[in-house]
Amino acid sequence: MADRAGKIDRNIDVGTHGLSGHYSVMVGNIRTSGPRAIQIFGIWLWVLSLPPEIELYRFSPHVTLALVLKLALLVWTVRVWWELLLALWYAMRWTGLEMAGLEWTRRNDHDFRVTYYRLKDGSMKYDETTRKQRLDQELDTRQFRRTSLLRDGTKLVAFTVVYYLLPAAYVFSYELMSPGVHQFLDRWNAPFYIQWLWFYVLLVPLIVSVSVTVFENFIYWSGAQFIYGARVRDPVIPDKTLETMRLEEVHGGARFLSPSETSKSFSD
Repeated sequence: MADRAGKIDRNIDVGTHGLSGHYSVMVGNIRTSGPRAIQIFGIWLWVLSLPPEIELYRFSPHVTLALVLKLALLVWTVRVWWELLLALWYAMRWTGLEMAGLEWTRRNDHDFRVTYYRLKDGSMKYDETTRKQRLDQELDTRQFRRTSLLRDGTKLVAFTVVYYLLPAAYVFSYELMSPGVHQFLDRWNAPFYIQWLWFYVLLVPLIVSVSVTVFENFIYWSGAQFIYGARVRDPVIPDKTLETMRLEEVHGGARFLSPSETSKSFSD
């Protein structure tokens, strides 16, 4: 790959987040705030379905327990959706970098990715990660995603099976409980809340985690380059030795034909 620094025809600035920072922030926000957004939805359904008697619990003549719960939940909702909006913003920035594409420069017989280039004076900055280091990052990231998908997928299947078995387990254990426990469980509709907690606290984070990992695999195989552990697609550049330097001097850097190309040229 030849030095293309002199052929760059646009200004480049990947920003302070670096080559893969926008994508990393986007995915991180989705992983943390995605489950919370779904959990908040379930909590809102629960709060809005509370019986009218909840209004009897008051901290003052104008402040009820229901009002405090709704205000606290509203603050939490705003915070979580703010993080999701930030994820959308970073997704737009990352998509813009992918559409513009990478630019490369050669330094000391190695190709590096350009992170900043000013067209008017040719000033440049570039990422000093070598091809070998990028290949190590790719392999480590692929292994991490494969392990995470297997682990979370297995837990998701197991927890889903338990979720559907919970009603039967509750009926079985109900017969072993005392009348006092029966009264307490019936008063608070225990079967509903047991399944509710199991779904929103255990299943939802796993569903989001598996979905995001599948999404990351799709992005990786699509060939995206502004992500950590991106596919290394640039060709291997052999290390320069005394022999290769002498050959370049003798042949002027000409490319040698392979045996298959030589035989083909003779046959033609």
